Amino acid sequence: MNVKLIFAFVLFGLVCYVLGRWSGRRGASGEPMLQTFNAPRTLDAARAAAAANAATQAPGALDADSLEEIKGHLRERRLIEAIKVYRTRTNCSLREAKDAVESIQRNL
Repeated sequence: MNVKLIFAFVLFGLVCYVLGRWSGRRGASGEPMLQTFNAPRTLDAARAAAAANAATQAPGALDADSLEEIKGHLRERRLIEAIKVYRTRTNCSLREAKDAVESIQRNL
């Protein structure tokens, strides 16, 4: 075979490899940097639903049952469980939940 033809095949293979690796990378938003087709956006739909749910319930708003459940976890010295309950009920960040639960614990 001709050396130029072999070189062309190797170069083509290298280009295909690099493009394949590059297309699988994710950007800062978690989306692929290069999209070759229009895939259904189920993840975006889930994010939108979570945002709508968070908008309907203001962070830091707890009902009496949730507060009693958190206090029960704190009485049993299960701080992590109390923080989990607070986060699921209020849709706030981990730091905010930890600070709020520790505040509730100090008031017990």
